[in-house]
Amino acid sequence: MIRVYSTKVCPHCKQVKDFLAAAGVKYEDVDITTPEALTELRMNGVFTLITPVLQVGSTFITHEELFDGEDLKVETLKKLIDEGKEGEN
Repeated sequence: MIRVYSTKVCPHCKQVKDFLAAAGVKYEDVDITTPEALTELRMNGVFTLITPVLQVGSTFITHEELFDGEDLKVETLKKLIDEGKEGEN
C-alpha cells in the first residue's frame, strides 16, 4: 500500500502523484491537514508538516528524502515503488 500525505495546494505533492500515476502505481491520497492524518504520522514517528510524505508499507519517506531542492529524486521514488510492490507479494 502506498499513501501520499499531501495538501491540495502543494506543487511537490502533484509531482509525486503525477509520477505515480504515469508509472501505473495505485496510491491513496491522504489530506495531511486532518487530525486523523496528523495522528497517524505522529504515531509512526513522523513530525513534519512539509509535504509530501510518502508511506510505502510501514516506511515513511519525507519531502527531504524525495526532493533535491525543486527536483524529484526519480531513482529514489522508483526504488521505493519497487520495494512497495515486493511487499505486496
